[in-house]
Amino acid sequence: PLCQLLLESLKKCQPEGMDVGGLRLESFTDEPWTAELLEPLAENHRLHKLKIAGTAIGDQELPALLHCRHLRCIDVTDTKMTTTGVQKLLALPELEEISVGESVVSAELREQAAAADVRLEVDVPVPYSPPRFHSGFGGGSSDDAEAKK
Repeated sequence: PLCQLLLESLKKCQPEGMDVGGLRLESFTDEPWTAELLEPLAENHRLHKLKIAGTAIGDQELPALLHCRHLRCIDVTDTKMTTTGVQKLLALPELEEISVGESVVSAELREQAAAADVRLEVDVPVPYSPPRFHSGFGGGSSDDAEAKK
């Protein structure tokens, strides 16, 4: 498949960082992400940053990710990775930072990250705040008028 060829090409070009979040494997083939597809990443010893945010990659692909021993930074935000899977990623020997979604964060994960000296970046969704409208022709909002009193 085309995606496999792309990942295989990483053996030759050896990038230091990669964002596979834009690769929607399902749009290439009917196959989901698999550990086998990610194996070429482990052969790139210069790969220090990997962003898999927004993919369907989950705990079942951990064996391939754990072979990426030179990763310093990995973003697993909005993936199918569980708290247990993220905890296993902390075993990467050069890992300095891991970005995760708020749903996988636990007190135990925070403690393990701190003990491994890995910075845990938590993606917290920003709550929606409706826009504030100006009232009247005076150019200020009703809050501004209240503040002037």
